[in-house]
Amino acid sequence: MASHNLPSSDEKALIGHIKNLLQRIQYQEDPAEMDFLRRIYKKHVPIFRRSYFSALLLQELAKSNNLTMPAAFTGSLKKEKSRPEKIKKDKKAQREERKKDAPKSSRENRNIEAPCTTPAEGEDPNTLFISIGKNRRVFPRDLLGLISTISGVDTEKVGDIRILDNYSFVTVAEEIAPAIITALHGSEFRGRRITVNFARKKS
Repeated sequence: MASHNLPSSDEKALIGHIKNLLQRIQYQEDPAEMDFLRRIYKKHVPIFRRSYFSALLLQELAKSNNLTMPAAFTGSLKKEKSRPEKIKKDKKAQREERKKDAPKSSRENRNIEAPCTTPAEGEDPNTLFISIGKNRRVFPRDLLGLISTISGVDTEKVGDIRILDNYSFVTVAEEIAPAIITALHGSEFRGRRITVNFARKKS
């Protein structure tokens, strides 16, 4: 059976490089330059890819220092990177199947008020209100995953996600806000119908 472990000497060397980089961040590197690079990282690496992106950087660091990277390990990393897409598709298929099989209750048959996809006066065109929060054990990754299922919506245009007790706020590019509202308003998530609309501007 193929091993997923580094040789002990190479693992110690890699850990040493990691500790050295952390020391450089704390004591040597220019904070302004680090902030500049961090902004580029956050802008171009989607949230749900960042851990794998970091793992890939470690892989490159190991190779540049002639450390052994087992083929079984690198192969499994590639497989792991493809899992989120499969999970997302499976969840979407399950939701569609439940919608087909579930009986229509009187509450579900009520007409849902059509969402307004144009911000009214006093509303923020870049911030969406979503009527679900921590009380339903919702995390930023959950809302990002929900948004990622919407056709034509680029999740790289999704910014800060703030989860409060009973509702959440999501910062998005103005051009994708209408599609998100149309797709999610009135949909069911974590066992309840959710409201999605433009948030009011801060006073």
